[in-house]
Amino acid sequence: MEKLICSLFVFVLTIASADQPAPVTSGTPTNQTLQLSLPAATPENTTSEVSGSKPTPSSAVENSVVKVFSAMRAPDLYKPWAKQASTEVTGSGVVIEGKRILTNAHVVAFSSEIQVQANQAGDKMSATLEGMAPGIDLAVLKLEDAKFFDTHRPLPRATKLPDIKDAVMVYGYPIGGTSLSVTKGIVSRVEFVPYSFPTFGLRIQLDAAINPGNSGGPAIVDEKMIGLAFSHLGGAENIGYVIPCEEIDLFLHAIADGKYDGKPGFYEQWQTLENPALRS
Repeated sequence: MEKLICSLFVFVLTIASADQPAPVTSGTPTNQTLQLSLPAATPENTTSEVSGSKPTPSSAVENSVVKVFSAMRAPDLYKPWAKQASTEVTGSGVVIEGKRILTNAHVVAFSSEIQVQANQAGDKMSATLEGMAPGIDLAVLKLEDAKFFDTHRPLPRATKLPDIKDAVMVYGYPIGGTSLSVTKGIVSRVEFVPYSFPTFGLRIQLDAAINPGNSGGPAIVDEKMIGLAFSHLGGAENIGYVIPCEEIDLFLHAIADGKYDGKPGFYEQWQTLENPALRS
């Protein structure tokens, strides 16, 4: 029994990391992750001044971004044979090739029911989970009604990483309203970092506002998706994180056979040989 409880605890921590913005819960918004704090002075549609060209919202992109509703029943760590009460959470998603929708794993983890709603639409459509990678925080959904994709086209993905200071726009459905939100900023960093142990990968940092509910929404540069919003730095303003297309492509390739085996990793340790005893 103790081993089972420990296993569930590790898996839950993999899904909800410290700086990951939680999906928005129904009713009064609450923090679903550890030590999550929202920027106190960040309005929903913050616009950052950037040098060079200033992007404008695209109707084609807006048509490909959806809102994801998830009825989440997380395991009860104190009673692993039972589950917690169901909670409705919301996030964002984007249409990709193969008549699928890409979102974050933490938006649909432990879900008993998933629904998708298009921009400016009233009806919700039932969806099922096709593949999920908790370590890199990605998931793919399939809709029961494939006709949806006749009028909602896949969003093209960039084939290379963005440059520092590139103007970027983030689309999604964060807290503070029900309609599609668009925030602007620039690319601040591109780094190779740890995600959830033991997964490592590339990560893009933006100064555009990314809040709970933005999770799963696309970040756009020159009408192409450079990655998927998934996190922000708690206690700081306008430091958001995006999973780049390089990691998305690896994930989609990995689940092409119907299962996800994990992301390969190379782990090494080193130390200096200044001590003569170590060199002998």
